[in-house]
Amino acid sequence: MPAPGIGQPDFGPTILQFNIKNVTIQEPGLPPAAIVRVSTSFTIATDIEILGFLNVFLAGGVLEIAHHIEEVQTGNRQTIGLTTVTVPPPTPLFSSINFSKVSGPFPGGTLVIPPTFASGTYRVLTHVHHTDPLLAPVVAAFHDGLIIMVTP
Repeated sequence: MPAPGIGQPDFGPTILQFNIKNVTIQEPGLPPAAIVRVSTSFTIATDIEILGFLNVFLAGGVLEIAHHIEEVQTGNRQTIGLTTVTVPPPTPLFSSINFSKVSGPFPGGTLVIPPTFASGTYRVLTHVHHTDPLLAPVVAAFHDGLIIMVTP
């Protein structure tokens, strides 16, 4: 399983494997970065990959994505970007399914700089799960590889 996105099911890339490939943050008009300005809006993109010939059975299903944001200096937590996305079909059939879902934009001031600090540091934990109650326990993934800095 490629890190930092950990997912299930994981029957190997030829049978069925569900992963979060990457999570990135972006200010309007700029490339993805690890630093955002406190007063500027931003979006969070989640890149999902479903491998294996059985991935066609997840096509058309709905996934829920949430971003849990923790302010490292204070420990304050919030959840933003709760959204859903429909899994596209593999094109061509039996190929991998790769797609992105952009959450936001989130307004400036969503992430703040704590008092007495020159910048803010945030850990972003993203999780994805299937919305079908029968599939939710077995079709899920998380990504805990994004740390961002908020500057004035």
